[in-house]
Amino acid sequence: MDYQAEYFRQKVAADESLVAGDVNYAFNEPLELATEYGLVGIGIIFFIFYYLFRRIPVHTHCRANNNGLMDRSFMNLNDANKLPFFVRHMSIAMMLSFVVFGLFSYPSEILPVKICFVIAFTAYVASTKEFAGNLSFRFHIPGKLAKYVPLVTVLFLLPVGSIHISKTRTAYIYWKSAVDLYNYGLLGKSLQAYEEAYPYLKNNGIFLSNYGKALARSEKFEKAIFILKRGVNSYPNTVSYTALGDSYKGIGKIALAEKAYLHAWYMNPGRFYPKYLLAILYEESGQIEKALDVAHELIQKKAKIESDASRKIIEKMNEIITRAKTKGTFE
Repeated sequence: MDYQAEYFRQKVAADESLVAGDVNYAFNEPLELATEYGLVGIGIIFFIFYYLFRRIPVHTHCRANNNGLMDRSFMNLNDANKLPFFVRHMSIAMMLSFVVFGLFSYPSEILPVKICFVIAFTAYVASTKEFAGNLSFRFHIPGKLAKYVPLVTVLFLLPVGSIHISKTRTAYIYWKSAVDLYNYGLLGKSLQAYEEAYPYLKNNGIFLSNYGKALARSEKFEKAIFILKRGVNSYPNTVSYTALGDSYKGIGKIALAEKAYLHAWYMNPGRFYPKYLLAILYEESGQIEKALDVAHELIQKKAKIESDASRKIIEKMNEIITRAKTKGTFE
């Protein structure tokens, strides 16, 4: 979103602003992986897939009969020797569908899809007879022992993982409670729940955005600025920057508030709200000419989707112009 803001800062009148939004995913898994993990990370991932799929097994019973049609007799799964063949091919099909889906969307961010991928990957490895042998050869582990290495590793990591999962689950429960309390207007209790969750979710950008907004609304501006600045490093979005602008405004740092509001607007120029907050900031800080410029801009601006919120913003902008006329600032 920071790069999108810079793009629209240079091309404010670009047609793309009409369809812009808060973008959280790349809609292309390879590009996102390359961006987040670099060439080394994407290279490791491609190597793993190449190593696993370098030889796709072909079943010897898959042949045409005398009529030129495919002989289906090999599909009898009662034959134990044929079951690994089908498991491997079904697993490959599932993982390939994941890869194709990932070229146009973000399946790694969807939990049920991730679970399906892990199951398919596990089934593929488990159905590969050469797995234990390769493990033994590569790492000089005796063949029998190689079969138990994954089990021993899982049993060793299970207690550590269970503790982490338990703490994370508790943190998410507190987060859910905090959001519900915030929506009910119980800001004090909401902040208490956020504080309980913070030690375990302090690197979660979405959580920090929610927490920072709640702090800003509770007028705990200094702490809100700390939380929001931490959050936008990993999850820049318009909500965080407007809350950051509110917080800077609350402690009297008008220039920083202006910068935050403008950055939020450049992220998504089709929105009215950041510029509305900017107009209010200008009027309250005595910058009437700037307030009028923004007010006229919003009145002339066409909303992507007409709503009560956009109509109320236009009414507020007309009030700013009326007040300026009354004071003789605007002719």
